[in-house]
Amino acid sequence: MLTASRIAVIGAGRMGEIYARLVDQHPLAELAGLVCHTEPSAERLRGLFPVPVVSGGDLAALSAAVTGLDAVIVATPEWAHLEPVRWAVERGLPVLLEKPMAGNLTEALKIAGLVEAASGLLTLCHIVRFDPRYAALRQIIAMGNVGAVRQMYARRNADQVAAARILGKCDPAFWLTPHDIDIMRWITGAEVVSVTAQTIAGGSAASDGLFTDLRFSNGAVGRIENSWATPPAHHSRNCLFDVQGDAGSVEVEAWSQGVVLRGSDDRATSPNTTEVCEVNGRLVGACANMIDDFVQVTATGRNPAVSMQDGLATIRVADAISRALTSGGSVSLVD
Repeated sequence: MLTASRIAVIGAGRMGEIYARLVDQHPLAELAGLVCHTEPSAERLRGLFPVPVVSGGDLAALSAAVTGLDAVIVATPEWAHLEPVRWAVERGLPVLLEKPMAGNLTEALKIAGLVEAASGLLTLCHIVRFDPRYAALRQIIAMGNVGAVRQMYARRNADQVAAARILGKCDPAFWLTPHDIDIMRWITGAEVVSVTAQTIAGGSAASDGLFTDLRFSNGAVGRIENSWATPPAHHSRNCLFDVQGDAGSVEVEAWSQGVVLRGSDDRATSPNTTEVCEVNGRLVGACANMIDDFVQVTATGRNPAVSMQDGLATIRVADAISRALTSGGSVSLVD
């Protein structure tokens, strides 16, 4: 009989709190502790979860407060992954790490080196793989229904407020693009061999965008559009994924949540029904599917759905995008 895995969440911001709820509700998991940034956040979380909650990112305090851990989820910002992973790996704990693997290639390679030296296990929060719509896309392609994949187009747009969180702290090439780099690799089984990229206003402006062209080892090409040019608003078709093959095509209408609310001012809003949604008091959706995969990995020892090498391959492409923006030309990923 399987016993519940005791899991701590390091980085209990918006996503970390969701992950904590998902661990707490899982029949094969037990939420053991939380680490957050500020004491006011810690106080609020203590009212939600009956477990030790430490503030200030204090991993020593977590060590003192929590024993018998089986695994760790690291949900700190992109630029603050290395030390929490080091802490977990030194204790022999499997890690589910928020995507991207790091805020730059150098730190990602350090993380990979730590995990490999310890013969540890690290998997990534490439959450789109756990969205049933994208799983269906991959299955359609695997069944040969579109023939050989020739071109892919992904749009994943945000807004000025969302971008303000990362601008000046993290290269935008490591922000939104990893989602669709990973999906393009996943559905084709091919690696990126060259990259070109351009921005609207340099890539670090408050109103800007990043547009990337990828060529894959199987001959397919991919284009990724990421824009944060506009203020927050309800934008139709702000997220989509198209695939054209030599025998057909397939489209993921990723912008649609299936529900649109229009108020008296005619402003439209949509609740999130695909990534995380509450049904009868329980969270369901892609996040729940991802946490379930990690819990099953910790409980049974099976391989995770997303490997560390998947995360590292995605970071290498993001790094190439960044270099392409600097050089203004094409960057090869082939030695």
